[in-house]
Amino acid sequence: MKSELYSAILLASSILLIGCQKLSNDYDELIAECGSVNTAGQDQLPHRLFDSMNKPIDLNHSEFIVFGRSGKRLSAISSPKGCLVADDYAYIMLPKSKEYITTESRQAVKDSTVPVLEIGNQVAALAPGNFISVVTSEAVLLEYCFQKASDDQSCIASEDVSLTLIERGPYTLSSPKEDGDYKLLVSGTDRAGNQMDLNYSFKVDSSKPKVQADFTLDYERIRFGSKEPYLVASGYRLGFVSASDPINDLTIEFCLFDSIESRDCSGDQRQVFGAESESIKLTEGSFLLTYRSNDLSGNVSDWQSDEILIKNQCLQSEIASRICTSIVEDLRIDDDFLASIDRLRFSTIFEISGALKINLTETISDLTFLESILHVGSIDISDNLGLTSLKGLDNIEKVDLDISLIANPVLADISSLNRIRQVLGEVVVIGNPELRDLTGLDNIVTISKDLFVMDNLQLTSMKGLTSLQSLGSLSVFNNENMTSLDGLLKIERVDSVNIEYNPSLHNLSSLARIEVLEGLRIIQNNRLVELDGLQKLNRVKGEASISYNLALEGISFPSLLDVEGLEISGNEVLQGLFGLSKLARVGEFSLKHNYKITRLLGLEALKEVSKLVIDTNLELEDLRGLSSLGKVKQLFLLRNRKMTSLRGLDALAEVGHLKIASSNLLEDFQVSNFTKVKLLDISSNPILKSFEGLESLSYIERVSISNNSELTSIDAIANALPLDGPNDLIDNPKLCGVAFLKLAKNEGNCLL
Repeated sequence: MKSELYSAILLASSILLIGCQKLSNDYDELIAECGSVNTAGQDQLPHRLFDSMNKPIDLNHSEFIVFGRSGKRLSAISSPKGCLVADDYAYIMLPKSKEYITTESRQAVKDSTVPVLEIGNQVAALAPGNFISVVTSEAVLLEYCFQKASDDQSCIASEDVSLTLIERGPYTLSSPKEDGDYKLLVSGTDRAGNQMDLNYSFKVDSSKPKVQADFTLDYERIRFGSKEPYLVASGYRLGFVSASDPINDLTIEFCLFDSIESRDCSGDQRQVFGAESESIKLTEGSFLLTYRSNDLSGNVSDWQSDEILIKNQCLQSEIASRICTSIVEDLRIDDDFLASIDRLRFSTIFEISGALKINLTETISDLTFLESILHVGSIDISDNLGLTSLKGLDNIEKVDLDISLIANPVLADISSLNRIRQVLGEVVVIGNPELRDLTGLDNIVTISKDLFVMDNLQLTSMKGLTSLQSLGSLSVFNNENMTSLDGLLKIERVDSVNIEYNPSLHNLSSLARIEVLEGLRIIQNNRLVELDGLQKLNRVKGEASISYNLALEGISFPSLLDVEGLEISGNEVLQGLFGLSKLARVGEFSLKHNYKITRLLGLEALKEVSKLVIDTNLELEDLRGLSSLGKVKQLFLLRNRKMTSLRGLDALAEVGHLKIASSNLLEDFQVSNFTKVKLLDISSNPILKSFEGLESLSYIERVSISNNSELTSIDAIANALPLDGPNDLIDNPKLCGVAFLKLAKNEGNCLL
């Protein structure tokens, strides 16, 4: 059949122009004589012509002209006139003249355009016997063959080899019946003889789709095992999940009945998931869900039914006897409670209004029996001797108050907390010696109260808090092997920072984004050499203490302008204060027990201090560095054994209370602009002989001068002394000539 058909096509293709039986030189008459060659003729003639291709063609014409090989092939012969019909033109031969005309043009048109063939429903897999659509751009002679992918030599069956004429538009083929990988070979030849080949690979797969009902609350899915009735809370939305295909590639038909009696899912009750079903909510009660699914390959699953039993709120005591979804109080889990209950009872609980408390257990290593929980009031996990991980808490997204992980001796993995984004209370991690990092807290952006990390022996950094941006306070205490605060790089807002007693800590660089604090404590971190991680900090609204960091050599707060209270004490090798170059105001400033500081260089921008205490800085020689300080309410200079004068207070004009005590080398004052003091308190300065350097004082409200064994004169301040004030002179054995003073206390003085 195939060879005869192609022979007929080749014979016909050599004929380009055929004369009409009734010839005329007039163009219009020729057209009228041959008749219309429009749609009706083209729709019918090809079938008639190809049906008779196996017979000799009797053209019944005495004269015709043959063009060259590149000419247009024969498409059809019109009836009854015998005019040649091509795809777009009618050709009519004029006798002997070799002149021809067309219905639209006086020139014959060559056609080398390849027909377009496409697979209309191209997918990776088809169900057995499902259709394949071949779409063509024009009428073609179509040949096709199915082959197994493993055999590219022959078609799989004789009936799957076909040669047929199809019109423009889709033509459907049935896929093979057996599962496997296949190729479809398609060849299409148009009436002009142009040909296109198409090779399409696909799979025949009879596997039925697998879907399961589930329910959504706050856009989180909760699934219950197929052997148990589905149990959902009031307000859950109906949904489906697939174990075989992407859910969006399936068409799911279902019916939802308001009782568990079995019914057919047909007619108006049947719905399609993803259309009207997305808004369906379920309330407390019993339901029957019947459903099936269709995949893109054309496979259809069997109908299946599931019971949905909805019961909402329970007390802990009711878990063993009722199916519960929400616990309205604390859920306290210990070994005794676990021994008394089937753990499958927890699989339907999605919410705990109170705290989830897991305390004093020895029999559990993880928490997989709690994997359905989405929301808790707080988490308290403490004193669990065998608990190694928090696996089972993976679905918790919301914690209303606190997370506490305390004294779990083998807990090493808290990664299952990684869906929590916000904690409205505090996070406490204390006494977990096997915990090496905080991976699991990765997605927490906000902690409303405190983050407290203490006594975790193996914890080396804060890795695991990489998303944290905002918290109440940060407290990191006594983590023996913590070397840095890496993991806190995104923190921008925190009320206070307390870093204390971490003996291996040497780096605070992860705090670089913080600009304002309520409080700051950097205390007894004995490997911290340079305090340089708070480059953007410009204000501390409360107290800042940098104390007892035994290796600390430098403090660098290059942006700090204003501190309400600043204590720098007990840093035995601190060399200076050069990193405070922008500090302009301090409420109370205490500089104590820093044994290597010789001068206060670095404080040149400091203009205002309410109370300044400089105490027991054993190498401090004078006050150079305080050259901009203009006003102090209280200035206490105590036990600075190498201080020889007050040199450096160049701008100081007024002090409320000036106390200078136990400065073993103090000989004079050297304060040139000092004019006013309310209380001048000078005591226990063993070599001080006079008040030389205070001549600029014009007003003193009260004096208290005591225990200065070598003091012989106070003439330098005589003009400013209050004659009738409550003055005290005590144990200054060489001080004479001050009888003019009215004294409240007069003991151990020479008053000649």
